[in-house]
This record gives sequence, C-alpha cells and structure tokens, in this order.
Amino acid sequence: MLLFQVLLACTPETLDGTPTVQDSDEATTVEGRCADGWGAITVLDVETALHVSPEGAPDATGSYDNPFDSINGALEFARESNATPDIAVWPGEYATSLTLLVDTGAGVDDSGARIVGCGADEVILVGAEDRPVMDVVGVADILVRGVTLRGGYRGLTVRGGSSFEAEGVVIEDAVRTGVFIAGAETNATLVDTVVRGVQLDQEAYGWGIVVQDATVVLNEVDVTDVHAVGVLVEFGNATFSGGTIRGVVADEQGLFGRGVQLQNLAQGALADLGVEATADAGVFAHRTVALDVNNIWVVDTGGGLTAEGTPTGDGLVVTQANGNNDPADFQVSVTDSIFEGSDRAGVVLDGVTATLNGVTTPESGLEDGGIGVWAQNGAQVTGENNLAAEPLGLNLLTLSD
Repeated sequence: MLLFQVLLACTPETLDGTPTVQDSDEATTVEGRCADGWGAITVLDVETALHVSPEGAPDATGSYDNPFDSINGALEFARESNATPDIAVWPGEYATSLTLLVDTGAGVDDSGARIVGCGADEVILVGAEDRPVMDVVGVADILVRGVTLRGGYRGLTVRGGSSFEAEGVVIEDAVRTGVFIAGAETNATLVDTVVRGVQLDQEAYGWGIVVQDATVVLNEVDVTDVHAVGVLVEFGNATFSGGTIRGVVADEQGLFGRGVQLQNLAQGALADLGVEATADAGVFAHRTVALDVNNIWVVDTGGGLTAEGTPTGDGLVVTQANGNNDPADFQVSVTDSIFEGSDRAGVVLDGVTATLNGVTTPESGLEDGGIGVWAQNGAQVTGENNLAAEPLGLNLLTLSD
C-alpha cells in the first residue's frame, strides 16, 4: 500500500487518465471543474495556462490553486509579464467587456491569445449594454473556444486586420448584430459556432452575422431567430461549409428577411448549407463575380415585402443588379441543390451566366402560380439533370437534350 501511494503522488495522472495539478504534498484532481475534466481544454498547456474562476481573486497569480476572477485580470497579468496569454476559463458566469488589441505606445500586443472555456454550456461571458462582449482589434492568431457570449451591443467584433478563429462558441441575445467582422486585411474563421436571438436596436437592426470587406470562412455555423439578414457579406470573400440558417424575420417595415446575402464579392462559395423559414430570399447574391453553390437546400421562403409592397419569397436569387454588364462577367454554378416551398420562384437568375446541374424545385413549392426557375435580362443558362415543376420563366427540362 505504501508503494502504491508513492507512485500515485509522483504520476501526473490518476489511474483513469484524469490529469492532476501537483501541490507541495499531494496531487489534486481537477475532475469536476469541467464536465469533461481537463479534456475540455486540449489546446492549452494546463500546467502553464492562466486560470480564471468565479471564485478567483483580482490579485491572483493565475495558477490552478490561485485563479483570477476575470479574463481581463488574466489578460493584464500576461501583458505585464510580456507573455502570450493562454487563458483557461472555468465554469461560471462572468461580467465581461473584453478588448484584444495592439497598442504600440503602451507596449501591448495581445496577438496569439487563446481564451478557452470548458464549454459554451458552462462558461457564460455577459456583456455590457453599450459595447461588444468581445472586441478583437488589429491582433493576429486569436483563438476563442468553448464559451458563450451573451448580450452586449454586438456580441463579437473582429476588425482592423485581425486574424481570428472561434470554435464551439455561442453568441446569443446581442443587440444590433451577433457577429461583426470588418477590414480588408481581416481574416476570420467560425467553426461550430451558434448565433441566435439577436435583438433590435433603436435603428431596427438585428442581424446575425455581418462581414464587410473581409475574408471569412463559416464552417458548421448555425444562425437562428434574427432580423432582416442571417448572414450578410459585403465585398471580400466568403466560404460557407455546412450549418443552418433559419427563422430570419423581416424588419419592422416588413422588408427583407434573407438567409444569406452576398454583395459585391469577388468570390463566394456555399456548400452543404440549409436555409429554412426566411421572410424573403433564402440566398440573395448581388453583383458577386464568381459564385459556387453545391448541395444546399432552401425550404419555406416568403412572407416579406418589397419596398413597393409586393410579396417576396425566392429560394435563390443571383443578380448583377444594374443590367448594364455582360452576363459573362458574373458566373454562377449551382449543383445538387433543392429549393422548395418558395412563395415566388425557386431560382431567379438576372443578367448572369449560370450552370445548373441537379437542381430541383419541387412542385410543393410552386403553389399559387409560383415559378420554378426564372431567367431574365439576358441571363445565360446551361446544365443538365434539373427538375423544375411547371417553370414559367425557363423550361430546364430541355437543357439536357
């Protein structure tokens, strides 16, 4: 028995693999701090990371046994130590308005920071009413994982040429915008991220994700219960892979309600994406030079109004907008995709060159005189293996002949 006790005190893990933190005389298990123990913090070295706990103290050292009481406290400690912050956040609710930035005058550079919680269901960062929960400005290689950002005037902002990745993050109940990403040199990747319940501000904005002049990758991102636009990307480049967008209602004037809106993009790609229950178009691409759509399904679009009061509700709209350009300037490819339950048209092609392969607009989506595929303003359309029930604008069944 004595030999067993000595071996246990010397090993860094218990016999079942649970990591431990060494005290002066005995090993202290961390099981129970996270639902999965240290396994929830796999990207950090838990022995050297700065720890944060609701039971911590502002003048702590950040060790497991002496955690900070706030992420800001851990971040300030790292700045004073001139160290790259690795911050492990334990279960609890934290009042947080966090800014990661570069300030050369103050000698501050938060680049490389990794803020990792036990999981979004356990770690809740609650923002103030007048600022984002987390603001990332001009810093490189930021990782945020396993936390919920709740409230705030915008939940998360990434701007000023930052490079940023979020994984397993929930943004909920923000005002105006769930996630705002901006800047020509800004690159952001959102993986397994949820944006939900965005609240209207005084100007009646309540959008899910807004990207302006930045490069963004959205991988298995879910956006639900937002106003006007689920995901808006203006300029820059956007790649969507997996995920769902649902429950996008019109604004207070009854306008919009689009799942995805792409504006003035050099390149856009959507794959394995589901869009459901939007008041206007499921996907609306406006002056996007090259658009690749593969294996998306858009269900139940309609109920919004145009500015003139005309009912809306299309599955996919691809348009060059002004009609003055050669359709060859705007290329779109749509493959193996379904547009069902649209109030007006399954697919609208306006002044663009399109290749449709394996596109289906089921008859169930064409009630009350709806249109399967509509091509206008010189749109050039080719393809095969398409099925459009009773299309009034273009008979796709002839394309494979």
